[in-house]
Amino acid sequence: MKEQEIEREKRKDEEHVVDLLKLISLHETWPNPFNHVSLFLSLKEKWLEVLGCRVTEQEILKRSGKTNNVAWAFGLGLECLAMVLFDIPDIRLFWSSDERFTSQVQLIDNFTNKKGMTSHCYRIAYQSMERSLTDDEINELQWNVRELVQNKLNVVLR
Repeated sequence: MKEQEIEREKRKDEEHVVDLLKLISLHETWPNPFNHVSLFLSLKEKWLEVLGCRVTEQEILKRSGKTNNVAWAFGLGLECLAMVLFDIPDIRLFWSSDERFTSQVQLIDNFTNKKGMTSHCYRIAYQSMERSLTDDEINELQWNVRELVQNKLNVVLR
């Protein structure tokens, strides 16, 4: 690369970092029964806790026989990202046994031909946690899902 191109790439990288820093902020939360003050990053546009870290309460460590220890808890916040990406209204759904949430996508058939190509068949149940969806809404969702799957995963749909 020429020196000018290298400088231009450096400026672009710096601009991207500045743009990213404008979107995120560092927060401090108050203690709860399980941990002391915690820190996490959040996007300024939405309340989205990612990259959290916390000091675990000493009482929890004592009950587990770990006296005079300090423990940290770290998390990526992947559930929060999934909530935003897939419009999931409540983080507790990830640990729920509510079949309206847990059974929305099911692999119902799997086949591999002699050439080694694999075919998967999924059943998708389009359900809202708040109301009944109309046929038009479901059809639009289905075509959007098909388009995204085909474009993002580079697969052939039947």
